[in-house]
Amino acid sequence: LRDRLLCALLEPISLVGGAARPGSAASVVGTAGLGKTTLAARLALDVRVQSAFHDGVFWLRFGQERSALDVLRELAGMIGVDGNQLRDQRAAVDVIGQKLSGQCCLLVLDDIWTYEQARPFLKLQTGRLTTTRLREVATRVGALQEMLPLEPSQAQRLLAACMQVSDDLSTDSDARKLVHLSGGLPVVLEQWGATCRNQSIGSFLDELKRARGQQSVVEVEASGDYEYDSFFAGLEVQLLRLEQSDAQLLSCYSMLAVLREDTQMPLSVAALLWGVDELSAAGIARKLEGQSLLKRTKGRGESSISLLDLHLQYLRSRSRNSLGRWHVALLNNGCPATIPTKKGYWRDKQCLMHHLQGAGEG
Repeated sequence: LRDRLLCALLEPISLVGGAARPGSAASVVGTAGLGKTTLAARLALDVRVQSAFHDGVFWLRFGQERSALDVLRELAGMIGVDGNQLRDQRAAVDVIGQKLSGQCCLLVLDDIWTYEQARPFLKLQTGRLTTTRLREVATRVGALQEMLPLEPSQAQRLLAACMQVSDDLSTDSDARKLVHLSGGLPVVLEQWGATCRNQSIGSFLDELKRARGQQSVVEVEASGDYEYDSFFAGLEVQLLRLEQSDAQLLSCYSMLAVLREDTQMPLSVAALLWGVDELSAAGIARKLEGQSLLKRTKGRGESSISLLDLHLQYLRSRSRNSLGRWHVALLNNGCPATIPTKKGYWRDKQCLMHHLQGAGEG
């Protein structure tokens, strides 16, 4: 599915880049869990896109918690401008516009929630690729491309791949039922496939049914036609099993509820949060990644970890009574004396404000 969606989106993006027309843009819209960010990442790394936008492809994360000015300052830092000196959107757009003048660049605006977040970036003479859950936003920021759920046959193949089996699941009634409950969302199938590697699909369905009757409701904004109760129930099944097999690993995972939305945490910072050394932190991250519970990103320096929005939302709800003390622990153990730092996790003052607010609520 991802390859087919990549092909469907790559042609217009490549043509935009090839023509090098200022301000040309595309937007990807779809509900949570379809893989919009994954698709955008594959596009950004595609050699044809890299060639078309040869002066730079800049990845900018938004989410509900970041303002346009926050992200403009981040972009400024990427192009060698001190973002902390930019006091308002107009100044930021002027400085960035001058810096990028005459260059062929692509801005990837990932997880936009409001038109106000995107509007300043429309003034920059760059290509743009936007991802969002909201059709009313997508139509205003670029040529719309809609992502749809997987067809049943595609979903069955993805489920089998995530279970690491070569079986044809089309004749398995339990697999068909699980695919139906997934709504054809890749993130759900990946999660459930990882869970079913060590048990039958039928037994997982039984656990899923019990969990759905016991868990509290977690609301997902802009969720479209899909009800995420089954996804969260499946996640709870996985976490309860993790509690039985490795309670310390579950504790470390739960602490990631302190993350700011759409933010990568360097492993060195995660180590301080977890109270372990960096080598141990790397091992914890690998185990959690192996269960499709987080994403590891290898940068030029150290690796970072991040959570899907759905995972973060559920962890915040599940661990709400412990969030305050975890924020306090991170501030006490990991926050440098001088903020912002020149680089790293604490270079963004908003990270500090996020953890201070979380500590205050605790």
